[in-house]
Amino acid sequence: MTELKTFSQEDILNTHGDMFLYRDLYDGFHSKLFDRAKNLIANGEIVDRIEYGEVKAQNVQTPYIVVNICKMIVDIPTLFITRSMGKLQTNYPINEIEDDEDFETDEQHIEGTNDDTFNSELFDLQQETLEQIEVNSNFNKHHGMNIKQWQIDGGIVAVPELVNGQVKLSFKERNVYYELEDGKTYQLRYIVDREEEKYVHVHEEVEGTDELTGSHTVYKMDDNGDLQLVDDEEIIFDITKLERDQRQYVLKGRKRTLFVYLPFNPTFMNQYGRSTLMGQEGKQDEVNWTMTRTAQVFERNGKPRISVSKEVMDRLIQVSQERYGVDNKFDHRDLEVTTIDEEGRSLEIHQIDIAKIGDISYVKDIIKMMLMETQTSEKAIDFFTSEGSQAQSGTAKFYDLFLSIMKSEQMRDEYVEFIQQGVENCMWLLNQDNPDIIIEKPIIVQKDMMPVTSKETTTINNQSYAAGTQSLEQTVRNNNPDKSEEWIMEEVEKIEGERTSQDSMSLFRGNMTGLNFNDNQDEEEEINPVEEELKELE
Repeated sequence: MTELKTFSQEDILNTHGDMFLYRDLYDGFHSKLFDRAKNLIANGEIVDRIEYGEVKAQNVQTPYIVVNICKMIVDIPTLFITRSMGKLQTNYPINEIEDDEDFETDEQHIEGTNDDTFNSELFDLQQETLEQIEVNSNFNKHHGMNIKQWQIDGGIVAVPELVNGQVKLSFKERNVYYELEDGKTYQLRYIVDREEEKYVHVHEEVEGTDELTGSHTVYKMDDNGDLQLVDDEEIIFDITKLERDQRQYVLKGRKRTLFVYLPFNPTFMNQYGRSTLMGQEGKQDEVNWTMTRTAQVFERNGKPRISVSKEVMDRLIQVSQERYGVDNKFDHRDLEVTTIDEEGRSLEIHQIDIAKIGDISYVKDIIKMMLMETQTSEKAIDFFTSEGSQAQSGTAKFYDLFLSIMKSEQMRDEYVEFIQQGVENCMWLLNQDNPDIIIEKPIIVQKDMMPVTSKETTTINNQSYAAGTQSLEQTVRNNNPDKSEEWIMEEVEKIEGERTSQDSMSLFRGNMTGLNFNDNQDEEEEINPVEEELKELE
């Protein structure tokens, strides 16, 4: 166990950077990030209702306009990847396990069963274990969250945990993960608040030549970030939720840490990865500033204004003072009778051409640069299309979104490998208690990123089956992605059972033809009865 002396916010920033900046950037809390917005709000010219609420907004008409392109940059690949992620499947079907000599030892036979029964139960155990890990880990919920946080923070962590006797793959923020300089020690550091005191829970693993050593330790943190080891069992259990015998462990035969860290776009200078939003702060500020300034100009000059003579204005102010106690509240009924000055002027209405306000083309250029730098297709946000949406073929949509899809596929490959390693670590832990569970990287079923109609999907799968490049089971599964495995197998059995059965003659002589019915004899030539009788007379 490596004793930790200090740990503070500065240590987090030095290792992982200001990831909280990019979280605010994604969430749209831009008014507290950019100085120009802060100054306008401080001067009472604009307000951000999200950040400051209604109290400070009641006397200000112009809002702070946030065009959150950073959110689109993150959400677009997240949408593509999340919708394409499928279920976990084992690599060990029954026939492969039957042929594997590793599973023919007497120790692995179940008493009172034959080999077929054992293999069947082992196969069920393997797949059901994967399904249980998937349910415990709640992948349906976490895939989207993981991919977003991975891009925003620049990294994400997965670690297998035993909760209530069930193994699950838990996902952590990147700022809890630390690799020590010795190259073999890895730590997860959690800051925990308890009764106005701060504690640090350190989960450490050290890689050895033939074993992995793990430990859980709790430290008390003071205001300066200095740490002191905690001995109080009650506090330790409250923070770690682990009994004394569970806080130290040794895994024989394991040479790699169970922690899995996935960096986003790592470099030699930053091996922990970097946020996909890094470098977009200034351009996002310029987009918001330009749009807010346009809103200010419109607020001040875009509304119609009425001009009246000085005598009329003085009279309106006098009436307003007498009636309401203020000098700027006018009743439209007081303007029904007006006077004309010596030059014959009365009421005049003024309004500027609002089409000339602002520079939207400039904003579009900035957004285009942001999309280019983050490999995001312009068509993915439909920002530059002035026409309404039109029907497109799947091929046209693919090439419109080609850049985003290419980026998303690369990200998906990295994320799938990340999940596979995490699940393999879960299987490794389960194998320690049950050797029948095979340690494997499971298959993660992947679907198309682009949505297609059910008709198109069915046509493609049926053609693959007819060409002999796809099995019937896989065809039924692809055509019915929402159905359970039990339903799919029953449907396959029905299809096979309803195929035209062959009779004994067909099995012996082949499928029925005209010759089959004629006992495979050649057809006789047609005989004219008159000619036949003439021959007899001769």
